[in-house]
Amino acid sequence: MKLAQISVVVGCLFFISCSQNEIVDPPTPPQQEILDFALDRQELRSFKSIEKSRDAVDLDESQIKEQFDTRVKSFIPVKIIIDNDSTVLVKISGLEESYESTWESDKLYIQGTDEGSKILLGEKTEMGFMLTCSFYSNKVTQNARSYHSLGQDYSLEDYTSLIADAEHYKLVWLQVASFYN
Repeated sequence: MKLAQISVVVGCLFFISCSQNEIVDPPTPPQQEILDFALDRQELRSFKSIEKSRDAVDLDESQIKEQFDTRVKSFIPVKIIIDNDSTVLVKISGLEESYESTWESDKLYIQGTDEGSKILLGEKTEMGFMLTCSFYSNKVTQNARSYHSLGQDYSLEDYTSLIADAEHYKLVWLQVASFYN
């Protein structure tokens, strides 16, 4: 008898608690808009030649093509698409680079090569989204061996990490800020 009473009470509570009036829809996550930036303008930040035992020498903007040929035009994105946690950089050739990304305040970071590492890609400024690209040409001679490396990177702050501890080196450094709207 007691079991029957408990069953009736539990059944009533079940029906009362599941009335149609109290169904709660789960909240929908806020949709972040897709940001689609197009290249607006570029600004030369630094163009130098650095050699061992000499001061850095500023180079003329007319020498960029001689030093880097089409590398600058090919590397700097013409379009940046940011969608929630991913960023796509579209190059002039149509090539696309995709990265996991996160915003911290007005700065956009992309996933680095090491687990949990992040690299500053760019930031929102009064002039639009700014992306800094660095280019280098490094000729090194050490122990009768020579090598020449060319490279580029996003947001490489300065060239100190590229200077070789060698008998002789010549580093050409170019940094360009690109603004997108």
